[in-house]
Amino acid sequence: MTPTSTDPHKDREAKRRGCAAAGVPCCLLIDRSDGLVTLVTRPEGEDYPTRTQVEFGTSIDLPAPFSFALDTAPLR
Repeated sequence: MTPTSTDPHKDREAKRRGCAAAGVPCCLLIDRSDGLVTLVTRPEGEDYPTRTQVEFGTSIDLPAPFSFALDTAPLR
């Protein structure tokens, strides 16, 4: 899980692509500036083709090995 830092663009692009290139199976970005949670999965090359995005306050299903619904309401 990666909360956005003082450089959200770096988190949204460079870190995501770096994780995909390293074969990290999923990456969860908590974007405080936009109030969004983004889950990307199934890395292919330098990016993730599968993306699920929800607004703070909505739950998001995390894949195995986590396998639970993350309640994002406390992030509001």
